[in-house]
Amino acid sequence: MGVKIITDSTSDIPESVVSDLDIEVVPLNIHIGQDDFKHGVDIGTDEFYTKLLTGSQLPKTSQPSPGEFLDVYNKFLDKSDAIVSIHVTSKLSGTYNSAIQAKSELNTTKPIEIVDSATVSMALGLIVIRAAKLAKEGGTLEQVVKEIDECSRKSEVLVVLDTLEYLAKGGRIGKASALIGSILSVKPILTVADGVVDTFGKARTFTKAMNSLEEAIKGFTPVTDMSVFYSTDKNISDDMIGRLSGIVEADRLVVSRIGPTVGTYAGPKAIAVAVIKE
Repeated sequence: MGVKIITDSTSDIPESVVSDLDIEVVPLNIHIGQDDFKHGVDIGTDEFYTKLLTGSQLPKTSQPSPGEFLDVYNKFLDKSDAIVSIHVTSKLSGTYNSAIQAKSELNTTKPIEIVDSATVSMALGLIVIRAAKLAKEGGTLEQVVKEIDECSRKSEVLVVLDTLEYLAKGGRIGKASALIGSILSVKPILTVADGVVDTFGKARTFTKAMNSLEEAIKGFTPVTDMSVFYSTDKNISDDMIGRLSGIVEADRLVVSRIGPTVGTYAGPKAIAVAVIKE
């Protein structure tokens, strides 16, 4: 029966990859005014950004309940030898803690590993994909957990935001708060370090920020896996893919969108690159 891989919707893995690798995705909740949505279930990415840009209230997010995780774990316990549940950094979301609580309420002898990835979006997604590929190939629980650990240690992610406004208002700005004083005059380049948002650099214009992003990612080479992911502007993504052409084999590049959960804080016109180094 093998190892079942579970993650949450902050991973932003494309639906085609989720389907191909049989990954189970537990959705986070998006709250816009009086309306509640489940990421990827009853609100799509384009619809979300339309609401973000035209609405009078900024969205909010919340983690899945322990009960939702409990339902998912129970669904797959009889269909697998073990479960590995890999989630967004616990320093930015309560999702990992909900999963831990759900595990404590289970009545089973089957092994369930709950992993705090210490990262987010497609940086998490690349780790999940590597784990799911190994599981699909018949990897054991021990092998899958080792793969996750190695990928996590070799993971890097850089994000260029058009504005810090959404990150600041959403309360997820972390160590990047030092940039707040210049919020209108710089394009921030951020990373996730030790599970929290941190400043990698800054640029006076978006073009210069893109140049810095390209240079930094090339500095991480050689890499085995890469994802380019964006919020609203596909042209920016296509530009970065062209700049980074040849860094990885075509089948090791995952192009994705920054979905509603992370998009609540990244805002429009965000572009990011995640890699797993050799």
